[in-house]
Amino acid sequence: MQDHERRPVRLTSFSFDPLTEKPDVPEELRIKKIPKGCAPTIVQFKKSLTREERTHIQNRYGLKLTVYIPKYAYLEEMTAETLGKLSADPLFRASVPFHPAFKIAPGIGERGFRTPERKEIAGYWLHVLLFPEADLQNIAETLEKLGASQIRIIDDRKIGGTAQALFIVQSLDLLPKIAQLDSVRWIEEVAEHIEDNVNAAGTIQSGTANNPVIWNQGLHGEGQVIGLIDSAPPDINHCFFQDPVNNTPGLAHRKILQIRNASGSAAGGHATFTSGCAAGDDFNNPGAAGRRGGAWAARLVCGNNNDIPGINSMLAELNAAATMGAVVHTNSWHDNTAGSGNPATYNQTAADVDTFTWNNEDHLVLGSAGNNGEEQGPPGTAKNAICVGASQADPSEMNFGDGNPGPTADGRSKPDLMAPGCGIQSATVSTACGTGPRSACATSYATPHTAAAAILARQYFAEGWYPTGTPQPQHAFVPSGALLKALLLNSTIDMTGVAGYPSNLEGWGLVQLDNALSFPGSASDLRVWDIRHASGLFTGDTHEYHVDVATSTQPLKVTLVWSEPPGAAASASPVVNNLDLEVLSPDRTQTFRGNVFAGGVSVTGGAPDTLNNVEMALITAPTTGDWAIRVIGTEVNVGNPGQGYAVVVTADILDPLATAIADDGNFGDVCLGSFADQMLTINNRSSSASLEISGINSSSPDFLTPSVISYPLVVGPQDSINVIIRFQPTNFGPKAATLSVISDDPASPHTIDVTGDAPAPRLVLVAANAGNFGRVCVGSFVDEPLILSNSGKCTLSVNSITSSSGEFVVPQVLSYPVTIGAGNFLPVPIRFEPGSFGPKSATLTVISDDPVSPHTIDVSGEAPAGKLAITGSLCFGAVRACCTAERTISICNTGDCKLHVTSVAFKRKSRHLKLVNNPFPATLHPGACLGIVIRYKATEKCSKCSELVVTSDDPITPIKILEVMAYTIWSDCSCKQHCEACRNGCCEKRHAECCSPECYEDCCDDDDDNGRHEGEDDY
Repeated sequence: MQDHERRPVRLTSFSFDPLTEKPDVPEELRIKKIPKGCAPTIVQFKKSLTREERTHIQNRYGLKLTVYIPKYAYLEEMTAETLGKLSADPLFRASVPFHPAFKIAPGIGERGFRTPERKEIAGYWLHVLLFPEADLQNIAETLEKLGASQIRIIDDRKIGGTAQALFIVQSLDLLPKIAQLDSVRWIEEVAEHIEDNVNAAGTIQSGTANNPVIWNQGLHGEGQVIGLIDSAPPDINHCFFQDPVNNTPGLAHRKILQIRNASGSAAGGHATFTSGCAAGDDFNNPGAAGRRGGAWAARLVCGNNNDIPGINSMLAELNAAATMGAVVHTNSWHDNTAGSGNPATYNQTAADVDTFTWNNEDHLVLGSAGNNGEEQGPPGTAKNAICVGASQADPSEMNFGDGNPGPTADGRSKPDLMAPGCGIQSATVSTACGTGPRSACATSYATPHTAAAAILARQYFAEGWYPTGTPQPQHAFVPSGALLKALLLNSTIDMTGVAGYPSNLEGWGLVQLDNALSFPGSASDLRVWDIRHASGLFTGDTHEYHVDVATSTQPLKVTLVWSEPPGAAASASPVVNNLDLEVLSPDRTQTFRGNVFAGGVSVTGGAPDTLNNVEMALITAPTTGDWAIRVIGTEVNVGNPGQGYAVVVTADILDPLATAIADDGNFGDVCLGSFADQMLTINNRSSSASLEISGINSSSPDFLTPSVISYPLVVGPQDSINVIIRFQPTNFGPKAATLSVISDDPASPHTIDVTGDAPAPRLVLVAANAGNFGRVCVGSFVDEPLILSNSGKCTLSVNSITSSSGEFVVPQVLSYPVTIGAGNFLPVPIRFEPGSFGPKSATLTVISDDPVSPHTIDVSGEAPAGKLAITGSLCFGAVRACCTAERTISICNTGDCKLHVTSVAFKRKSRHLKLVNNPFPATLHPGACLGIVIRYKATEKCSKCSELVVTSDDPITPIKILEVMAYTIWSDCSCKQHCEACRNGCCEKRHAECCSPECYEDCCDDDDDNGRHEGEDDY
């Protein structure tokens, strides 16, 4: 089927249908030849892609589909081959190369500047965005060759942004050459920054200066952090910010966690004043100073906009604040993007704000709307930011004070809302504790007060005040930035001193926070739905919600907000995704579309809003009954993976569903393996409508909802049903759960908190003698009981008992698990059976279902050894030649355990020494001795040393060496037939006779020098 409808691609300076038209591009700024590799190409599809279609295109062709250009087009880097394949896809419509002409922002060099700092810059200060794969060093060198100066490269790719270059050129003639660089995606001129209390807090909270109703509830900003970027740091020595203990910014500082000030600016009066408006609080008088900030208990993270963009990008500054805990970011300044009186254009500051809030769903950014006679500009005019104008002070707060009207250059409505900004007094720079006015009116002062209101709203959700109006920790959740923005917008009222509502001058009107935050006794009730991107809409999806309006006395106000992806550089419109709001009356005969107003209220009919990511419906006297709220994914061109959103509803809302459960939902003590049942009563308080229950869920597996019920359950008007809730704990400890009753009650799910406790068994280990088994000999054992006691309320299961040493033996005959009843004990025998000598120790480990398992106990013992003792002497002294002498020694065990004597022998062979009846090896019991006889035969011609070696298992003296002292005396008889050597006692000859015949007959037994004598041993 042919596509005849004209669908132009709308770029900043060009609008053409790529299927039927060619853009009117100057020759020097046209791509003449398609490169062989990847090249930036605008690809247009026939329609907004659904979830399935987007997945198909991404998976099949490798497209990213993140840089959207209206209508239905994306900027992609792709090869000609991929483009050829894509062009055959039924979803493909047309494509066009990304010509250099598309890269140049209009109006460069045409804008006049107002600040002295900017006027001093000679030349044109340009801001270039680069493609993701750009070589940053190469681009810097190329720019320098072209004549650029003061080149600075910023790489935000790691934080979800883009690589950028800032530099100065002296002639705009260089623009075509810069645009022709492959790495360059967009060129714009750097905008200049323009700086843009009466009790403003009370007026913002209740509409009356002296009635701070939100503070009175106990919400002052505790635990919250505001990020503030201004033209200088605040004066940290002022009492509104000073920490008298340690005044160095940091996590421990009572007020200022961080000051980022790469430019080195001195403390500024504007920054000090705006910081005081947001969170200033006199440390001498906490929470009571007359000019304290709107969220005086919050803390601050401060940056310097002089660092942007010359040193850091806006994206990097917001990320730096976020790392310090800031979640709401206030900016009392704006970029002058188009000149005085002209609509604000979408520049890189705006894209950075939208990138940051798209990637960080919990965050909200605010910016001021400029001072009278100036212009609006980013960051306030970014899509996801709140742009703040200033009203006059109470009692004239219904009149316009300061700011500039919208819309933006692309047609979006700004400002978003108004807050008091006239007659404001706050902290004064370079004073110890001074406060006072700075200027009569300024959006600069309304903006931080609005940021403070956003922080109070965030605290409301984070501390669980929603939906009951009282702090309930179980209801606490982290709100998205979209929800905070929607809530502030929902709280607004029409400023009677400004014509038309809503309007381009007041936006959605004056913030009055208690119109949205509901507390006990509030006239209106609050309902919110906070949907993150992960659960968000795709093209063609619709989510529907319901509220039951109880009376017509309060208006029904419905606000839809979504934080969407950043607009693409070079695109004529930054709008990427389009959601639509529809509110249907109870009889479904009337449909109110978002932003279709007449006479200050919603009217039926009209066309859906395609530009704004804020849509509202206001019905001042709603019909009672069931109102349906639809959020429609008309066009979700870029998702993460879907488009998240927030819906805020205020009205007099009926909660038909009520529940009751015994003992306030406390099931008491229940042991593992057991259960307890309680009856949950579900009442339908409606007098006319049935209540349809589609499910009952539990947040914990310990609390079981009925599984046999067939849903839906229908409860008639003024009727009730009972269901059983079972507490069956799966592990030990106190338990809590939230039961959710899902129904067609507009406030669904209805939640019931239940509690119970699963008491744990408590194992106590006791061993006799503190685990000391005493002295036990090797080869013996001693048993001692280990007492396992259960001092808990439930049965204890013991799964194993182990020992770290094999010498302390745990029972092997037990069958695990072993159970021990509450209050009972079990003795378990532990055996000490040492296998070697010495002190012993081990750790016994008992593993059980006690939550603090494993339990350990140390045991010890000693395995004493036998002790070798030898009595007697081996000193023979002199023995007459050819005679024998004997000595007896006793080898004893003086230890506590057996001694094993394994050997008694001479270290060397000797025919002169022998052991007579050697009883060893032998085992000596404690106190026992064995004797052994050592015989010496005096036949040595020359005396030689000999040693007796005793070997045993005495660990101290395993080898005992005894020296044998003996020598032979040869008689000096002076026989003439004997020689002189014989007379000297060292004759090696044998003479036939001797004049001294004593013992001579023994000498003949030793004639064989090589013979072995009985009882001789070798060592």
